[in-house]
Amino acid sequence: MASKHTSVYQLSQWEKTDKVLMKDFNEDNAKINAALRKHDGQLLGVPALGRNLYNLFLQQKKAGQDVSWMQNLLYDDFADQSKIESMGPGMSWSSTEKCVLFTPVDGQLSAPLVTKAQRVERPCSRAFLWVRHSIGDDFAVEFHSNASEQWFPLEKLPISNFWTVNAAGEKSFETYYYMPTPQSGYYLNIRFTPTALNIPELWPMKVYDYCCMMM
Repeated sequence: MASKHTSVYQLSQWEKTDKVLMKDFNEDNAKINAALRKHDGQLLGVPALGRNLYNLFLQQKKAGQDVSWMQNLLYDDFADQSKIESMGPGMSWSSTEKCVLFTPVDGQLSAPLVTKAQRVERPCSRAFLWVRHSIGDDFAVEFHSNASEQWFPLEKLPISNFWTVNAAGEKSFETYYYMPTPQSGYYLNIRFTPTALNIPELWPMKVYDYCCMMM
């Protein structure tokens, strides 16, 4: 049995003379599991709150109201193509539906959508990004800043790919991502690579909007 324990979670700390027991490891794992579950519950509430703020932002923007209250927000509701840097094969922007359409060509079920660089003005320790899209098999998201030419994958949060309603009132999927960004005063690009289901009846796959909120 461990004779000492850590101060916060009371995890086992053994001395050379202590007898190592399986019970100690099992108890430690249970404590770690409980702490991670609590952390995940707190973490997942943040993007949900951010989504509500983003929806309010879009409503006020559409109504022509002042939206300067929303800070450190990178987004595109695809009202136009001003924030799109490039679209891969099979992708196009729909002026009527206000979204990006993806219809696979030549058997290629995925294609990249790259945003133009946007400046992050304020310091932040983390960021949450969510993207709303029609049904798809997968949705990889990466980012890079002017500080690095390398693309870094975003971590998909445990609650992802669930049904919701987008800003246009259409039923869609919403996927959450977590991105640590302890910087400010830099430019950020985001690359989305949707993978469409190999079911032509569901094509075109649609990307409705995305939002990255810095905190």
